[in-house]
Amino acid sequence: MPSVSTHINFARLVLEKSRIYFDPTYFILGNIAPDSATANINDVKFRLFHFMLTESGPDLNFYLEITDPYRQNSHTSERSFIDGYYTHLWLDNFMKSYTDDIMYISLPNLSVSEAKARFNANVEYYNLVAIKDFVKDIKDPAERLRIIPGMEFISYDAILKLWNKFLTEFANFKDTITSPVVIAKELYLRFLFKATDEFIKLFLASH
Repeated sequence: MPSVSTHINFARLVLEKSRIYFDPTYFILGNIAPDSATANINDVKFRLFHFMLTESGPDLNFYLEITDPYRQNSHTSERSFIDGYYTHLWLDNFMKSYTDDIMYISLPNLSVSEAKARFNANVEYYNLVAIKDFVKDIKDPAERLRIIPGMEFISYDAILKLWNKFLTEFANFKDTITSPVVIAKELYLRFLFKATDEFIKLFLASH
């Protein structure tokens, strides 16, 4: 699964490129919400938060069936949260299908564990550089969301806890790459831009 920083970077690109207006704060909080389950390492809870009916990954159709009726008649903040959540689930599926391919193309001569460690460190750095200005504009909202039918398990406090944990880690970020560069920034960005373009095309068609 992508890291929180990758989800936020992807969400940033979606916000920039989409023709649909989203409330950025609620969109980002919705975007990281599925990972708020990881505070308690519980596979059942993780699967619930990720709408996983099988081992193959989040079931996007199931998510839309649950949330679309409410999304159509809700305020911008709630629609933004629901769509941000969907963005997270979609990227989970996309990355599961394509990340290994791009990793092994760029890292043909390393062991699997070493390749993953170096790849993840590079990606984390590229993400944090890209979102360092964007993150400053995301503030804790003045009002809480109403309970969203089908998503009663969501804890707003847990989401904000995850967000503040990320901000604390982000505050310690140094804009200097320390891990050996095994995947060029340009290659990673092309991959991420491809994901963004594909998501927006499918998202607009389904909404």
